[in-house]
Amino acid sequence: MSKILISMLSLFALVAVANATSLEKRLTEKSVVVFGPSYHLQRTNKADMSYNEVNLGIGLSVNNYKRDNEFYTTYGVAVLNDSYKNPFYFSTLGKEYRWSNGISLGANFLIGAKYKPNFVKHDSTYYTQEGGSYGFIAGLLPEIKWHGKDYSLNLVFSPEVNAFGIYSPALLNASFSYKF
Repeated sequence: MSKILISMLSLFALVAVANATSLEKRLTEKSVVVFGPSYHLQRTNKADMSYNEVNLGIGLSVNNYKRDNEFYTTYGVAVLNDSYKNPFYFSTLGKEYRWSNGISLGANFLIGAKYKPNFVKHDSTYYTQEGGSYGFIAGLLPEIKWHGKDYSLNLVFSPEVNAFGIYSPALLNASFSYKF
């Protein structure tokens, strides 16, 4: 419950910052992000269970894009169903470069609270997933986007992470952003 509260407060804080008078001119694009399908490079986990590949979620993204052929900064907060069908709360800070054809490439630093499943080893090859807990995770995520007038289609690569007792499989995740 406290993680949900922290996520919601972060979301409200980001909206407040994005709408603050002093920053309004610098934060030129604000978008609602809807997360969707993903593809895991490793098809099953230790317990031989398939990963969740419908990572539904919602977020907010703001940036200081001014014109094509320049770097700009992006900020975001979101929550989505992770590979284990548990809520994943995170925020991002990144840099992107957008060409005049609407394509942008970027990288986002992500930090978040991610569910850590507990895998119990029963013999040399047999595992079961029994409960788990939340832990913090961080990483650098490359991203490619195609921008339309009021929307963008986004594809993010999340590399495999095995740190701080949390394992996150490598995956590609697609999302859709609508500018408001």
